[in-house]
Amino acid sequence: RRREQDHLSPVDGAAVGADEVRGAALGGSLTNIAVLVPLLFLSGFTGKTFGPLSLTLLIAFSSSIIVALVLVPLFSTYIKSQTGKKDIGNRAVHIISAPFNWAMERLKRFYLRLLRGSLRHRWVVAIAAAALLAGGIAGIRALGMDVLPKMDTGSFYVSLQTPSGSSLAETERVVRDVEELIRKEKEVQIIQSQVGFEQGMRSLSSFGVQGPTQGFITVTLTDRDQRADTVWDIEGRIRQGIARVPGIEVATVREMGNTARATTSAPIVVRITGDDPLVLDRLGLAAEKRLAKVPSVVAPMRSWRIDQRQGRFDIDVLKATQLGVTPVMVGQTLLAGTDGLTAGDYFGDSGTPLPIQVSFREEQRQTPVDLLRFPLFTAATRDPVPLGELARHREVVGQGLVT
Repeated sequence: RRREQDHLSPVDGAAVGADEVRGAALGGSLTNIAVLVPLLFLSGFTGKTFGPLSLTLLIAFSSSIIVALVLVPLFSTYIKSQTGKKDIGNRAVHIISAPFNWAMERLKRFYLRLLRGSLRHRWVVAIAAAALLAGGIAGIRALGMDVLPKMDTGSFYVSLQTPSGSSLAETERVVRDVEELIRKEKEVQIIQSQVGFEQGMRSLSSFGVQGPTQGFITVTLTDRDQRADTVWDIEGRIRQGIARVPGIEVATVREMGNTARATTSAPIVVRITGDDPLVLDRLGLAAEKRLAKVPSVVAPMRSWRIDQRQGRFDIDVLKATQLGVTPVMVGQTLLAGTDGLTAGDYFGDSGTPLPIQVSFREEQRQTPVDLLRFPLFTAATRDPVPLGELARHREVVGQGLVT
């Protein structure tokens, strides 16, 4: 190599050196770009999280290539043309850069010695690289991986369900028992509970359908630096305590906000499809029991059940047709009498509109027999017809959630 350079002119030597630097800079940046480009095509939560970050880094690396191949040579040419002008500024720059140049020179010498030794013992280097790769793979398999590291934000929730047909008062009693269990943890600061469901209410329940058998409890702990136990330690104790509380059909305990998402979803989801809900329910129960036997699986649960008691009204279609009543009219009458209808807004002294909800009195809508007394107004009769003249009520057991 030295003999070849002896025959090169200074201009040719500069061109060779520039090509080497240009190739090294371009190769280093393209290696990083090749790693980042596939991240742009990821889908789901991972793609939404890492896609913008990858795009930002791609723009940065591309800009660095332009700077290294275009701007740096231009500035170098300009600085070289000014080297003959000795002034105080150049001496100051030399003094400031001297420690950095000294350190880089020592680093270069160390790297050259390491490179010479590696070239003399290439098989040793290859075996060491293979061993490091195998050790890294084994370490990843032993420790596991997460898309994002877990964060102990000090919040978790308890979602529970009482047996089908339980009253609101029974569910409230169960929720109070769970609250007393949670209060035994000294790290607990705030407990907020929801029992049952009403229109407009939002809940992060694990069961999909809200009703009188549902309870939802949100717990806030002290700051992480003020407690010795993690939120997962406390969840484990709460989970064991809930298993001893009577009157709970199923319950889940999950942390909130430990990733970029507001809540955590189950990391393993089993989906079963088919035409017969009864067969699906049986298969789902079998899958739930098998998953419970897997080590490290915590509280597997079904998001649907076929044990919810429901009331249905069967309409005498012939009689309803004679009176000019449609099933939609029956449904609207039931909705108006129970949940009520909005009749307008009331503007009080504060000026804030308050919705006016009109329904039958509470004592007139307690049982299915009361609902059958709701009046139906028809065009065929002068007087309203009780709902019981056209329909009958029956209790069934079915799904609360249809997927």
